[in-house]
Amino acid sequence: MEKLDPPTFDWTPPKERRSNLIALALGISGVLLFGMCGVGLWIVDGGPSTDPRPTPTKSTLLAAAPTQPPPDDHLVETLGNAGPQLGTRIRHGALEYRVVDQRCGVPEVRTNAGPAGQPTRGHFCVVTLDVRNLSRSALVFTAADQIAYTTAGGRYLGSAEASRHANGAERTFLTPIGPGARVTGVIAFDTPKGSRLDSVRLRSAAAAGSVAVSLT
Repeated sequence: MEKLDPPTFDWTPPKERRSNLIALALGISGVLLFGMCGVGLWIVDGGPSTDPRPTPTKSTLLAAAPTQPPPDDHLVETLGNAGPQLGTRIRHGALEYRVVDQRCGVPEVRTNAGPAGQPTRGHFCVVTLDVRNLSRSALVFTAADQIAYTTAGGRYLGSAEASRHANGAERTFLTPIGPGARVTGVIAFDTPKGSRLDSVRLRSAAAAGSVAVSLT
């Protein structure tokens, strides 16, 4: 009787099959990890290049807007082509000035004013001035803060008492000037006889600087 060959089977040792399974699992894990890293980089980079970039919000624009500088008390602005002189309107800080008229050789202010209306140096130089308050609060403008310069080089402060009598019942420059108000009054300077005014320097009590107005 002829003997038949025994049947054969494909068989992998258990150790080799376990190694293949481990290699397959490591390969799948590597693919997943690489994909996750790619997605993370895409998110960090801001997405595809075609995505619109965020625009600044309104609050950001307002925060970046420059602030307005405070008013400069040394800035002088003349309303017209001429410089600060007799008859021109001059803006300085929160006040607007216009020197209307000036007279020297005035022997006294207000006949019945008594000694306060009499000059002590010789005579008065009287300056008629228009003042307007451009701010939103009351401002003080007094005769004693104003300075007159003569053509001879003298320097004289305004006389508060003489100016009070020269303005009479109007009491101009004795009380604060209200917001937007305009007043016209007189400042009296006690000067030597024969003197003439070259200029006046005007300022508000609240201003840091002053403005010189030519009278010649």
